[in-house]
Amino acid sequence: MSYRLLSSNIINTEWSALLKLQNFPNSNHIPNFFLLNRVWCCSNNYNKLEMEDLDPTKLIVINDQRSLDRKISAIRNAGPSKLQVIADFDATLTRYWVNGLRGQSSHGLLKQGNPEYDAKRQALFEYYHPLEFSPAIPLEEKTKLMEEWWGKTHGLLIEGGLTYDAIKSSVANSNIAFRDGVVELFELLE
Repeated sequence: MSYRLLSSNIINTEWSALLKLQNFPNSNHIPNFFLLNRVWCCSNNYNKLEMEDLDPTKLIVINDQRSLDRKISAIRNAGPSKLQVIADFDATLTRYWVNGLRGQSSHGLLKQGNPEYDAKRQALFEYYHPLEFSPAIPLEEKTKLMEEWWGKTHGLLIEGGLTYDAIKSSVANSNIAFRDGVVELFELLE
């Protein structure tokens, strides 16, 4: 059995306060960390989407309090062994901004050391990335486009002969970092 706390119901609240984890048995080892969500805002021209992180200590939005209470109760009753966390990686578990620059995605940081293939992947990014955030494309069509992008990018990685050493070098030279509390979350879930 699994339960989801939808981001439309909760924006930025302290995890331990939200679930009242102190009511779980053996919860004194659970660290405090923040459940971070993002808010997408359209700019004046409605073509560019920007993301900002809200201060998690100042804002809680609950759309349906009774629904939230039922979910929290079900999570408590099931116990920590039944809690599953499913999370996106890029710009969710990782920081959107790193040292004043837009953080890289897991695919974006991979460099093959082959300029021809890196250029082809960049061309795919320039074509598909605006489509990913276009409010004019229906979700079903957008999903197909994103799967197409993923498939083409992976095909280029394989065709270009991506190596383990290239992956290690790419990660070492990347602009990517976990958000605060992610390591503690992973330790808690382990």
